[in-house]
Amino acid sequence: MARVGSGTTWAYYILTDPSASGADAGWTEVYGSGGGGITSARDGRIGLPMNDAGELFQFLLRQSTIKHDAGRLATVSAQLESVKVDGYIGEQVSPWEWLTDNLLSILPISIGVSGSEGIFPLLWPMDATSSDVVYALVEASAGEGNCERQSSVTYEDIDIANEIRLDFAWGDHKDKASTFTTVTGAPEDVNANELNAGVILTTKAADGSPAGYVNAAITGWPNAYARFSHARHGRHAAKLESRIVYDRPTAEAIVAWMARAKATPPRLIQYDVDTKLAWLQPGDVVTITDDTVRFDSQIAIIQAAVFSELAIRLTLIIIEDPLRDSNDK
Repeated sequence: MARVGSGTTWAYYILTDPSASGADAGWTEVYGSGGGGITSARDGRIGLPMNDAGELFQFLLRQSTIKHDAGRLATVSAQLESVKVDGYIGEQVSPWEWLTDNLLSILPISIGVSGSEGIFPLLWPMDATSSDVVYALVEASAGEGNCERQSSVTYEDIDIANEIRLDFAWGDHKDKASTFTTVTGAPEDVNANELNAGVILTTKAADGSPAGYVNAAITGWPNAYARFSHARHGRHAAKLESRIVYDRPTAEAIVAWMARAKATPPRLIQYDVDTKLAWLQPGDVVTITDDTVRFDSQIAIIQAAVFSELAIRLTLIIIEDPLRDSNDK
């Protein structure tokens, strides 16, 4: 077994073969010092078990045989340091399979592919604002601009969710989660005056009773997005579980980004830009101004970039955000 966090104490050893080494039969420690575990390389945690999703993601991909972009992986790893994880790997499994089942399911990450560098993780900036914008795109058909629209606006097919429950803090002795957190936008669950006051995220204790509210500045207004989604699409519930999350702020951050991402189908649109803009990459935040589809400095994320000799075709994804788009101009 391999320890991947902090909390419960585990020991990890390999039984040595005395006939091969001449040593007495015994156990040899594999990971960590004094308690086992995959040791961290983070400043301040050297020699301690790693405990964040970013470093674990990086470790597992390095253990696999999959070619990957080490530079981009390191960047995403640093951005995920605040996402705390714990637990152990108690069975033989491929690194990629475990990573897919346990990490990609709870993080706003997708996997891209570079022909020269291999795969790389894309961390989607769900809370992007104007301060994150790296370039302003302006459609050129009506005058001066730097891009040309190549598609109509379409909607991505997603599973809408506006009542999201995450079961976490798994207990091995009972093989079930010991608590959960829920974000919901149903009118009967969140009063309008509470939303207006900026107190947004509902959490619940293990027995299901309300445990209070969390300041919206911390949570990113998840219930406001869920409330918006509930009003537009009706109730859509989603329940998930994690066996590697024990930290409540991490659990609340997970349902928060999901509330934004799954509130309503995002829009997709394509533009061609000059090859001199080859430095723009998937995951970059841009604005798009296009009078023909009523975009005025609309914040968007580059979902894909396809290169040709004459132009680069960018696919932009616009995650609807009524709070940001009405206040962040």
